[in-house]
Amino acid sequence: MKELVFLTPTSTQPRYRKRIDSYKSKNINVKVFSFKRKHQLINDFGITHNVHYLGFLEDGKYFKRFFILVKTFFGLKKTLKSNNNLYVFGLDLAFFSLFFLKNKKVILEIGDLRVSSNFLLNFLVNSFEKYVFNRIEKLVVTSSGFKNYYLERYPRITIEVKENKIKKEDLKKYDYKSKIQLKAKNKNKITIGVIGLLRYDSVIHLLNSYKDSLQFDIVLIGDGRLVKRIKEIENESNNIYYYGAFKNPDDLNVIYSLIDFNYVVYDSKDINVQLALPNKLYESIYFNVPIIVSKNTFLWKQVKSLGIGLCVDDSQNEIEFNFEEKLKLENLEKYKENISKIEENYLIDKE
Repeated sequence: MKELVFLTPTSTQPRYRKRIDSYKSKNINVKVFSFKRKHQLINDFGITHNVHYLGFLEDGKYFKRFFILVKTFFGLKKTLKSNNNLYVFGLDLAFFSLFFLKNKKVILEIGDLRVSSNFLLNFLVNSFEKYVFNRIEKLVVTSSGFKNYYLERYPRITIEVKENKIKKEDLKKYDYKSKIQLKAKNKNKITIGVIGLLRYDSVIHLLNSYKDSLQFDIVLIGDGRLVKRIKEIENESNNIYYYGAFKNPDDLNVIYSLIDFNYVVYDSKDINVQLALPNKLYESIYFNVPIIVSKNTFLWKQVKSLGIGLCVDDSQNEIEFNFEEKLKLENLEKYKENISKIEENYLIDKE
């Protein structure tokens, strides 16, 4: 393969950048077409990767998105050829690539499962899946949980697992001089960190449960739909600190040095949360920071087997944290000791 065309739904997702860079490092000529989104703009790789922008997509407005994609792919027919090798992120972009562009060489990567309570939307997703999975060369997923899920539904499909590990090339960026300004760590408290896309209500439950706590500080660094509510709670408390978006991976070293536990609790009723292995698992291990996750998940199985953190049962409407007992210094040191025993190949992608 001499040339590969990437189609991405946003140019701010670090995983997309990593995947593009991995092919560029193999001396493959890469072209990138992407949409713009409103979150995480600090991580836009558009300039460095010479991205051709296709327009703007709003979060969650799926039916409006459908018509935007129809218009976009009619235009792309003039630019891309049916014999182009395509690497596509997202089921809808794969569908339009196959249907409108008639491409025969399509690799699809799915990093998140989307199951909606909307019957019509689920019907469309299932229809797209059947059409796409019968025609793509290969499906790439980021968790073996995802792989098992899809193989049960489509046993003949070729699936490759590429976990959200840390790229070896990114390690040097952890030594960059970060521009993010964070307060000094309070050594008399345990600091809980919430890092990344702020979209799950479990974050709000955490803040409301430990607002003005004498035992815990909570720092939030990221972007997303919850920012307004987070700022409101921050203004009413003396132990909650929101710092805005951050540059990934350049700011990670500074961020993880500030926290004692990484809070990665999402809605475990969501099939995506049940099966995913997020990048925060590997980052937490690399920076020797124990992790807090949702109980009934594939992620918790990994954390439990490695002995590197604890879980929260979020299956009820109100989460009972009980962190006063669970998050103690002796437990913190035990988790850190277990983290230090993990082999490098578990968390570093050397491809």
